[in-house]
Amino acid sequence: MVRLNPYFAFGSYSFNAVGTTPKSRKDLAEAVQGKLFFAGEATEAAYFGTAHGAFMSGIRAAKEAILNTHVDK
Repeated sequence: MVRLNPYFAFGSYSFNAVGTTPKSRKDLAEAVQGKLFFAGEATEAAYFGTAHGAFMSGIRAAKEAILNTHVDK
């Protein structure tokens, strides 16, 4: 089946290219107008390229979303 899909990534992950800094990953993780939140190992400065980084970034993005949720009572 994989041969039928030429766009299959075979398990890709991010890496630090020359000139990349931890700020680059923080910029990638930055929310847009407090309504669109990003997660994924590429957004984790300390654990990029790992499943742990993906997990940690999901926790971070969920917390950001909760903190940006405004409920009128």
